[in-house]
Amino acid sequence: MDRNARAKFEFRERNRVYVTLFDEVMEAGYDVDGNRVIVRLPGSNQVYTRQGVWICGNGLDLKRQVE
Repeated sequence: MDRNARAKFEFRERNRVYVTLFDEVMEAGYDVDGNRVIVRLPGSNQVYTRQGVWICGNGLDLKRQVE
């Protein structure tokens, strides 16, 4: 969940992620390369950087949530 509650990433098995931005949900693929997380959205790839419990990039700071 983004610290400003604008976005949420739900990582699933098989490199799938559900991306929620402003109440719109999209399914995407993702890969991890070191401390980078590459989210493959339709029409674009977005690169985020892992920083402990945070994933940061593209104006978002997403914190890992424990279920």
